Amino acid sequence: MQLFRHLSWFFRRYWYTYSLALVMLFIVALVNMAVPQLIGRAIDRLLATGEQASVEPFLLGLVAAGVVVYLLRYGWRRMLFGTSYKLGNYLRRDFYQRLTRQGQAFYNGHSTGDLMARHQ
Repeated sequence: MQLFRHLSWFFRRYWYTYSLALVMLFIVALVNMAVPQLIGRAIDRLLATGEQASVEPFLLGLVAAGVVVYLLRYGWRRMLFGTSYKLGNYLRRDFYQRLTRQGQAFYNGHSTGDLMARHQ
């Protein structure tokens, strides 16, 4: 939890990105729950009418659900991973700026390789 407190400034700054990603994730879950219902209705309709043409709307719905799930998954993953990439860049840049402001005495007490190993 302490990590989230330290990064709360970043989460507040990008709250809209995280919120939109969560909404997209929720919609993906809803569409995924609708797929078995569409299949069940298509089977019921096929058994009731015996006509293959009567299930075409359900098949189109399944294809549309697949496309929607694909696009929304791509979208929320891109948003979350893109935002985490921004955080990583910011933290590396901040770390580098802190290292460049250190004096010679700091580097006499800490080896450069040790600093880089701690950073990773």
